[in-house]
Amino acid sequence: MGRLEGKVALITGAARGQGLSHAIAMAEEGADIIAVDIDPHGGTADEAPNVLAEAVREVEGRGRRIFARHANVARLDELKAVVNAAVASLGRLDCVVVNAAVASVFTPVFEHDEDSWERILTVNLKGAWATCMAAAPHLVSGASIVLIGSTAALRPAPGYVAYNASKHGLKGMMKAMILELAPRGIRVNAVHPGIVDTPMFHNPAMYKFLTGDENCSREKLATHLGPHNPMGVPWVESKDISAAVLFLCSEDARYITGADIPVDGGAASK
Repeated sequence: MGRLEGKVALITGAARGQGLSHAIAMAEEGADIIAVDIDPHGGTADEAPNVLAEAVREVEGRGRRIFARHANVARLDELKAVVNAAVASLGRLDCVVVNAAVASVFTPVFEHDEDSWERILTVNLKGAWATCMAAAPHLVSGASIVLIGSTAALRPAPGYVAYNASKHGLKGMMKAMILELAPRGIRVNAVHPGIVDTPMFHNPAMYKFLTGDENCSREKLATHLGPHNPMGVPWVESKDISAAVLFLCSEDARYITGADIPVDGGAASK
């Protein structure tokens, strides 16, 4: 029997990267999945969620049910409609993985434009709040909320002021929620990834910022980054973040709440 057998998990940003990894890992441990992601082409929750096709295929391939829909995490009305319909279909909600987020390229603090600032804070912080709000009516004792933060919430991240602010805000939200929800038996924790092997990191803009060469090879970048990490790794993998999420959503962590767990090879401790 899997660690999440009989449970239902809501995951935002489930179409790719870490979110997809979480969906697969939780399905392998027995959970049914509510998968939410935005459609870059403007699709609505009533349309076929093509962007989530891989999540559907992976979860169903593991013998679990999945309720996949488009939704903008910054729109509470959309999230409520999806979560309500999903719980009606799957019967319950036990785990909430607040994963959806956006970042920016390196920008000096006083060169940040208003639109970029607003987008990052809206998705990363308001979206986290809206996800928890949409899930709240369905959570009972034993439920677990896991906020996917960042090592940017644990140390300064110059050049990423909006992202830094959003992830510090997420940590603050978690700290406020734990005392309110603990008497109801609901736990709230945060996992803080360092650099993760996903498209959000592996792109020309990031490569150029780190090395000055947008055409830098993946292998060369790994050689460049490894020595700066205490454990000597250039980045961690999505499955490493998923392992922490699984633990926090399982009975093994039944008395853990309010924890900040970095998954970064020790980078945030430098």
